[in-house]
Amino acid sequence: MKFATTNNWPSSGDGARTLNPDPNWPQLPSKWVWGQVSSVSIDERQHAWVLQRPGTIRTDQKGKAAPPLELGLVTEDVEAAFGRAVEAGAIAVKKPERKPWGQLVGYVRDINGFLVEICSPMA
Repeated sequence: MKFATTNNWPSSGDGARTLNPDPNWPQLPSKWVWGQVSSVSIDERQHAWVLQRPGTIRTDQKGKAAPPLELGLVTEDVEAAFGRAVEAGAIAVKKPERKPWGQLVGYVRDINGFLVEICSPMA
């Protein structure tokens, strides 16, 4: 699940890089919890990806386990696909916006609670 950007990789002063959560990214809904986080990775677009272990969630919290994936759909007409998804019952999480690398990206949550990225092809 994508949750932050590296915001130009600020340093903590000792040479270590810090991760600054981006308040504009969709947040984990309060009805969900993550299990133990086993890894975090930063991709070439400076997105952070979190691998979590749902099996480590406390027994009394199991019903709140976050879905383990994000689905990405690539289309030439992001705005139209976003509109069709919302009309069909998806919840608009973040309207399509142009990213610094030129890609148009929007997010919806499907009827099962999964985060769906609707985006244009990478240039």
